[in-house]
Amino acid sequence: MTATEFNDASHYGFFFAGETLRNGNGWRVRQSALVLAALRSAGLLDNMVDGTTPPATDKLWLDKNTDPPVLKEWNPVGAAWEQVTSQTLFGRVPWQGEWQSSWIYRRADVVSYQGRIWIAVQPSQNHPPAEDVYWDLFLDNLADNSVTRDKLSASVLATLPTLAADTMLVDNAAGNARETKTFAQVLNLLGMFATRAEASAATVNSSLHAITLRGNATEGDGDGGPFIDSNNGSPDTFTSNGGTRTWYRVADIGFGRINIGAQPGPKGIEYFNTSLTRCSSGNYSVDFNALQAGLNSEYAVDIAGQKLQIEDTIIITKQESMLMSSIPHQRNGSGDQKRSGNIQVMDSALAVLFDVQTYNTRFDGIRVKCDSANTTTRHFNFTRPTNVNDVDTSIKRCVFEYGLSVLRTWGRGLQFNENEVVGTSDMAIELEWNPAWVSNGQSNDQNGTAQRAYTITQIRQHGCKGLVKNVGAFKKQISDILISDIQGDTGGVIFEGVLKHSLINNIHSWVHPVSADQIVLHGGSQYSTINNFNCGGFYQASPLVDRTPNRFFNIQPTDADPILGIVFSNGVTGPTNTSSRITGGGKCDVTFDNVQFVDVGMIDSPNEWIFVAASGGTIVDFQVRLKNCRFRAAQDASPPGTIVGGNQNALIKVYKDFMTTQDGVSAAWTAPTMTLVTS
Repeated sequence: MTATEFNDASHYGFFFAGETLRNGNGWRVRQSALVLAALRSAGLLDNMVDGTTPPATDKLWLDKNTDPPVLKEWNPVGAAWEQVTSQTLFGRVPWQGEWQSSWIYRRADVVSYQGRIWIAVQPSQNHPPAEDVYWDLFLDNLADNSVTRDKLSASVLATLPTLAADTMLVDNAAGNARETKTFAQVLNLLGMFATRAEASAATVNSSLHAITLRGNATEGDGDGGPFIDSNNGSPDTFTSNGGTRTWYRVADIGFGRINIGAQPGPKGIEYFNTSLTRCSSGNYSVDFNALQAGLNSEYAVDIAGQKLQIEDTIIITKQESMLMSSIPHQRNGSGDQKRSGNIQVMDSALAVLFDVQTYNTRFDGIRVKCDSANTTTRHFNFTRPTNVNDVDTSIKRCVFEYGLSVLRTWGRGLQFNENEVVGTSDMAIELEWNPAWVSNGQSNDQNGTAQRAYTITQIRQHGCKGLVKNVGAFKKQISDILISDIQGDTGGVIFEGVLKHSLINNIHSWVHPVSADQIVLHGGSQYSTINNFNCGGFYQASPLVDRTPNRFFNIQPTDADPILGIVFSNGVTGPTNTSSRITGGGKCDVTFDNVQFVDVGMIDSPNEWIFVAASGGTIVDFQVRLKNCRFRAAQDASPPGTIVGGNQNALIKVYKDFMTTQDGVSAAWTAPTMTLVTS
């Protein structure tokens, strides 16, 4: 029979209604329908239902809505009845459900048995699945509906590499299987290494002729960059593969390394910014993290053109840290605040902005600004937590505005030069000492000799309480203070505390809205000079303008701590609110050499130009020397009637030379019973 002999569209089978072939009653039926009916009768298609109405979706449907009829099955994906093909009918896994002892299983049947999935490899009946000639384990676990690694059979697992945390699958060297590699191993394959040490220890694949170091992963490792294995003459090299391959640095113009890469010099703060948000964008966290990271690094940090906003303490522990602005500061906050390097303290309750816990730190050209109502924040606190007293910090060409003070230092060495101090509620600079610390300087330094070398020069002091104080519990141990070239523009106190073996020189402090004593010396001050000064104020009777300091000097010896060898020379004091004074007990030795006292005590109208008296102690020997001095009443119509007055005590001795005179004044040189010695 050829392929064209049978055509279902034109061939029929005939069923007789009677019992003899001669009976004329019967039906004609399509040959394909007869075949399918025969297969159903034989048991092969036992779930087939024929008719014009679809049966349940788990049945086969011989659809007689067409002629010839079409055998269909339900497709749950498309939700439709579709024509059966050999692939859909016979080309699928014969899932038989739970294993039954009475069933006959044939090759490729799949069953579930005791929580595992088995596949038949030989026909069987009443033979429970096991690893034998009849069954193979297909899946090891049926605890849930997912397929996980622990559900695979041993034979399947053998074809897959073992997985672990932080690993990747890559082709093996032969390219015929997969294997696991750690992230570091994958980076090695790609020629990418975190540190130079890691690259040096690696065996770099021979196919790679260029590798990359990430850089800055470890201290001192530098900025990384590209290296090649061809000798380009670069002096920056290292070896890998057990010393058999040499790598040479090549030029790198990647982001973050243009002009500020491995070359010496400061780095802009954006170099340390790991955020997608740029610095000075009003994000306190971004500014803080970048600044802290920079000061933790080995580089100088340049904040030129920035306005950083900080609300937390920056801790500096890196020796020789440097914070700078390559664009020097403007005078104060006027104009565009981003012209220079600005740091704005955003939390007025912040106790310390920079907590410096190391030595040889440098700050240059920056501006630190607190809110004008901030009386809490100290800009710098310098300590040595390792019990060594060397601080040796340098602060130059900076502006500091408001807050409690600019700095407190607990150790030797300070250079504070060419700075401007504005509006601090306390003295700008506080000197302190911890006697438990030991010297790290010359071998013969002892406690009391190591606390020295404080240089404070070329300062503009504007509207703050004062400049320098040394008033702590161990103030007598601190010496060698040089304060010079001070412009006290509307400024207050120049110095308060113990002044020992020190010099205050070239002081211009005039026109005062801050009414305070300008030089306050505590007991223990010794052998120091205040030279070349103009310390007074401005007074106008009509209309009244009073911008005078309280007094020029306030000297306070005690019974236990005398004040000896203090010299005021080549200066002018006045007009002042009241008279200067020397009060206390014990011994005091003060010389005034070429000093002009002008309109002293215009407001309070005291009885004397210099008030000397016992206070809280007993006078043993007070000596006041007047050498080439002038006492002038330029505006005061009723000047004090005594030059040196106060207690009537012969132990108060005034030594006056013939060049010391009065101008517009007719006053007694001393109070009665004081000792006056003239020459």
